[in-house]
Amino acid sequence: MNYFLLVNTFSNSGKSKAVIQNHFQLIKKYLPNSEIRFLEEGDRIEEIVSGIEEGFDVCVACGGDGTISAVASAIRNRSLLLGVLPIGTGNDFAKSLGLKKSLEENLAVLKKAEFISVDLVRVNDTYFINTLGIGFDGQTNFIATTLPSCLSVFRYVLAGMLTLFRAKVFTAKIKSASLEDLIVTETKMIVLANGKWEGGKYLISPSSDPNDGILELIYANKVSTVRLVLEFLKLSAGVAVSEGMFSMIKGSNFSIKLSEPVYIHKDGEILEQASVFDIELIKKELQVIA
Repeated sequence: MNYFLLVNTFSNSGKSKAVIQNHFQLIKKYLPNSEIRFLEEGDRIEEIVSGIEEGFDVCVACGGDGTISAVASAIRNRSLLLGVLPIGTGNDFAKSLGLKKSLEENLAVLKKAEFISVDLVRVNDTYFINTLGIGFDGQTNFIATTLPSCLSVFRYVLAGMLTLFRAKVFTAKIKSASLEDLIVTETKMIVLANGKWEGGKYLISPSSDPNDGILELIYANKVSTVRLVLEFLKLSAGVAVSEGMFSMIKGSNFSIKLSEPVYIHKDGEILEQASVFDIELIKKELQVIA
């Protein structure tokens, strides 16, 4: 197997480059036929992936969920396996793949090159692989980007607490082939989940599996601010929320129209605020080493 490692040097507050450089010999031990490319400011992942020469079998995304998402989108029309070295801040999708925190263990997984078929999700004209957050989630990610990077994953905890008191209620109209009727609800948060976790520790959708051909849509029900705070603290501790906090719809296609544009993130990347979403699960689109 020949491996092309694409390293996001901005991932994990800029620490990812040093992680790869400090473990260069270990990488070569497990992946002797490998090339390493460090992303620099101005580089476009899509252009780099499209320029990968023939002869490579695996494109390894080295970074967090945003890096994996961008590489996954770029290789979907290429005959390349997707590999993952989770050296970002959250590494949520990697957890759904069963990967560990140990770099050496994950290199051993890459060397074995056993893969599974994983679903990819299209939202409007872009793609995500783990979660799409609409409203509260998107605003939390936006606020987290304004906080000091030294807080690491705790940026999301602090940002979430701030968002609890800032997020606005909006009206959502949800259509799906899996629904008999249109759902109209008032909520502060909608999540489309292909994976279980987001934000580094938040078990947002325990039943989600990125290779089951099912997409979970979760929206927050109306609850008091006090309960919101308590449930958020539970999520921050890695515990699933109590029954009745969320409603869930399972499907593969969703159409969502909101009463107003809101904050959005896809796999941790902040998107332009929007109010209309056309969502499609593309089953078994990627071959991912896991």
